[in-house]
Amino acid sequence: ESTLASGAVVFAAEISGKTIFTAFYVPVEGATETMLRRYLQGNLPPAWVPGLVIQCDALPLNASGKLDRRALLARAIEVFQCRTGADAPTVLAPSATAAEPCKDLEPAVLDGWLQILGQAPVDPDQDFFAAGGNSLRLIMLLGRIRDLTGCHLSVAEAFGNATPRGLSVLFARAVPQDLHRTLVCAKEGSSAAPLVFLPGLVPTGPNLTKVMQEAPQDLSCYLLQRPVIGSKDEQHSFADQAKYYAGVLKREFPQAAIHLTGFSYGGAEAFETARQLSALNAPPASLTVIDNSPVFKKLLPEEDAWGEEGIKAEKMRRAHALQPWAGGLKLIRGDRFGLMSVAMLAYGWEDFVEDDVAVHVLPARHPDMLYRVAPETMAALMGQQAPDYIVKPLPGACDRRRVSHLLGQGEWEAALDLICGIGREHPNHPWAALVADRLARSMGKDCTYLLTDWIENAPLEAPMGVLALAWHAARAEALLRLQGAEAALPEIERARALTLETGSPLRDLESAYGDLLLQLDRAQEAVDVLVPVAQNSWPRPDVSVTLGISLAKIGRFQWAQILLRQAKAAGDESAEVLKWLAKAEEVLSSS
Repeated sequence: ESTLASGAVVFAAEISGKTIFTAFYVPVEGATETMLRRYLQGNLPPAWVPGLVIQCDALPLNASGKLDRRALLARAIEVFQCRTGADAPTVLAPSATAAEPCKDLEPAVLDGWLQILGQAPVDPDQDFFAAGGNSLRLIMLLGRIRDLTGCHLSVAEAFGNATPRGLSVLFARAVPQDLHRTLVCAKEGSSAAPLVFLPGLVPTGPNLTKVMQEAPQDLSCYLLQRPVIGSKDEQHSFADQAKYYAGVLKREFPQAAIHLTGFSYGGAEAFETARQLSALNAPPASLTVIDNSPVFKKLLPEEDAWGEEGIKAEKMRRAHALQPWAGGLKLIRGDRFGLMSVAMLAYGWEDFVEDDVAVHVLPARHPDMLYRVAPETMAALMGQQAPDYIVKPLPGACDRRRVSHLLGQGEWEAALDLICGIGREHPNHPWAALVADRLARSMGKDCTYLLTDWIENAPLEAPMGVLALAWHAARAEALLRLQGAEAALPEIERARALTLETGSPLRDLESAYGDLLLQLDRAQEAVDVLVPVAQNSWPRPDVSVTLGISLAKIGRFQWAQILLRQAKAAGDESAEVLKWLAKAEEVLSSS
């Protein structure tokens, strides 16, 4: 950002057995590290904010005039050791100079700091990020302190005060919340129709600060927190939580028209809460799911990074069988990868509603929905933009819901048997056979016979009630699997023509089309298709690789080298990437 730094570099540094996202910057006059941290926190997803930020007069260069990464790493290690006090005592007594309210809360800060970072702070003003913390660990620290004190602090506030003294002062000012009072007002407005966000996996929930800043001035925004379980032996289900939320909302808003929404995991909670509100004869005015999908694939194991509470919540969701909602919903989704993303424009939510799914597609990855494209997310949420697509329910939904539940429970064999039967019974469905094929491959099995049957028996044109875009994308995916790029090309071109007619190219489709053109050795055409995608959306790895190889094939080695180096640095060391990167470097070094 030109107003804060005239030069900067960011890299992952291995320091004291930890991988720390480290940034060096050359400040402009008056810019401080705190100012830079707050700017990064407001414009990046939490996981991307550097843990160690270091000011320097100039970025070091080696004899070749390139960045001296060894010097940067050595300086990063030196600063880290200095800031963390490697030789200092490992226990910090409460500060004698701290404000009186800090004394009661500081032990909770110390306890959380020690638990999350593995060592106590060495100074009341030690920076959490410089001590090896990152955004996820800060969220975990806040959750730990809240468990001990009953005080909740937003991630946005903690980012600017991430020291033992700063956190203690902030928590001293916070009013301990009754954690059994689940509803929290995050933004007051005069509107009688509040917007209510359901919680995420981690106790503090997703950071909604950026997206709420885009809300209309008169809109009231509320956050629901996950209820506290009274007894360790007491077992709660996903439906129990939703019933609890519904009861709270009906009690707090007996006459209001509630707009219900949730991001990621919270989207599933919003869906089930809407059902429970309907059971209380108090259905929400609207239901919006932000980039969450029902389970239609083999799930990966739970991640330790979710924390104990997050893992419990996810296990409850997987065990729950979602039932249909007697209405429609709005889905705000981001980019995914491949033709399957286009065939399943509504992620399968159409099987869980009795009305339509209005789909908004934003040029963003999942983490960016609440950050980089927050204005677009809020505009779609408030109905300020027309949906990109309307997806209607189709026959066989009850059986497909059963497949989703089996997959959530890890019963993959039963799910595969059932989805294969559904694919045969409903040849007019666009993605059932594709889901069966994907699931079979993830289990090391072959299900191409089902795709063959589907291609042979399904109509060439989209059946009634099926989006033509989704239909031709699904046929293209099946033909690509069975017969290769040449056979798939006419179908993907038909799907693409539908988006170009509306003036709204679909990035997932453009990316897949560019890849097909490259497979057919039509590199210049692939470049023509992919350059606009690369310029008008986030840096998609699939686009960068395909575009980099295509550029190398037509002799534009300088740009190819940049893209392919980025791909390699990101972990893509496929034969094609290494081959064309070596070719580009060979040509450029000899010119």
